[in-house]
Amino acid sequence: MPTLVTLLLLLSSTNAFQITTCDCNKPSRVGLLQFSDGSCEPATCTPNTKSDYRVMTDKKAAFNFPGYICDRWKSIKDITIDFVGQVITVPERIAMETTAVECDIVRQSRRCNESSMMKSENTWIFNQEPEDKGYWLRTATVVTVNCMLEEVVLSRYDEGDMINTPLGKSNDSTIRHENELIRVIQSIQCDQQRAKHVQAVSTAQYNGWLAAAQLGLRQCIKLIATGNIVSALQCTPTTVNFTTDTTTCRPQPRFNNFTIGRSGWEHTAFTQCYWAGGILNFNDKPHAYRNNTWPPVEASIVIQQRD
Repeated sequence: MPTLVTLLLLLSSTNAFQITTCDCNKPSRVGLLQFSDGSCEPATCTPNTKSDYRVMTDKKAAFNFPGYICDRWKSIKDITIDFVGQVITVPERIAMETTAVECDIVRQSRRCNESSMMKSENTWIFNQEPEDKGYWLRTATVVTVNCMLEEVVLSRYDEGDMINTPLGKSNDSTIRHENELIRVIQSIQCDQQRAKHVQAVSTAQYNGWLAAAQLGLRQCIKLIATGNIVSALQCTPTTVNFTTDTTTCRPQPRFNNFTIGRSGWEHTAFTQCYWAGGILNFNDKPHAYRNNTWPPVEASIVIQQRD
């Protein structure tokens, strides 16, 4: 009787669920990403214009001081050896919150926990995948914490300094107000560009699909990060019909020996308990099994926007 129950639980549903996935077996390299926040100007070529200016100033030079950007993430591997000895490895990356104190410890020690970090230009990084041989009929989970420290230069100007011009001191309140508005707008735009750049690099360390979606790149482009360098890969869009396996860990979508990965786009090796929570990610949208198919799930919690 237990054998019969087990067989019934492993029966597959005949109803197919069709979605577009990304085949990355033979991706094409699109190139490296270029961000336009280096000088906070659009990365476009403009014709040179020769002009003669005379500017006299009594404003103090900017005070430059070093700054640091820290990022940490967990590299996780679930390693399973099945009955016939096949090794199934499921990788995952999870971002970790880093406090100012933890970042300062990394800055001073140049170590990620107990591991030495390697320097590449202005970036220190430790990026190593966890390894384990696994055990028969068991799932072993191994975790490695990786770190990245980027050195940046910050500048501070003294406010209120006046600029001398050939016509005298420029202290008209209207002109100063307009210049301040322009400065604030440019500063906000620069901050937004830098934040988008940093977010894309940080996200690409552990989820290249999510990073590509945040930048609005076209379908089936995946970002690969090596330190602060981000490259783009173009995978092939493929229409796949998923069936459903009813296992001891809830229904599981299946296509041959694969299921949909947690990224929502790429295939990964099928295991009976890969999707144990009931909510699946198909193409960056939540789905749940209902009435022999996988309809989308509507959000039930609305996040209020703050002014």
